[in-house]
Amino acid sequence: MNKKSFLYKKYLWWKYEGRYIISDFIKGIKNIVKWFPIIWKDRDYDHSYTLNLLKNKLIFQSNYFENHSYHTDSVRDIQIMRTCIKLIDKINEDFYHMEYLNYHKSNFNFIDIDKKGSKEVKIDLVYENFDEYFSKYKLIYKKISKELSTNDKFTIAKKISFENQKRCKKILFQLLENNIEKWWS
Repeated sequence: MNKKSFLYKKYLWWKYEGRYIISDFIKGIKNIVKWFPIIWKDRDYDHSYTLNLLKNKLIFQSNYFENHSYHTDSVRDIQIMRTCIKLIDKINEDFYHMEYLNYHKSNFNFIDIDKKGSKEVKIDLVYENFDEYFSKYKLIYKKISKELSTNDKFTIAKKISFENQKRCKKILFQLLENNIEKWWS
């Protein structure tokens, strides 16, 4: 290798990479500090931790876009990122899975069924207002009612809640699929 090509390679390295070593190192340290509390709480046994990592990345990106991005769709991109953050919160909180429980109240009684201590659960319905819940989700109620061969409102409400939670996840990942690459182009 001749001296000229060696020096030229060093010059190119310095021009495109080398001169950023210190600023990259400082950014790396800032990232470690920023991510440390999130990684510290991370666990490997539940999907909510994966979604929490994604949520925090979206929070950091939306804040960055809000403060530094001036491309034409940055306001829309920030809205989509924040919508994804809200959807992640709803998924992690099981919002739609639990929503139908706000429309009824039941008492649970545990009855002894044998001398070994086995118990049976008897559920007494105190009140229900599933008609209001069904009116909130008219289209999905119509779909679920046709699918199920029962008129039991509790079963229908529970099925609607599972369907809504599934739709929430689907919307989140569709938003990500359709937008994530546009955020940096």
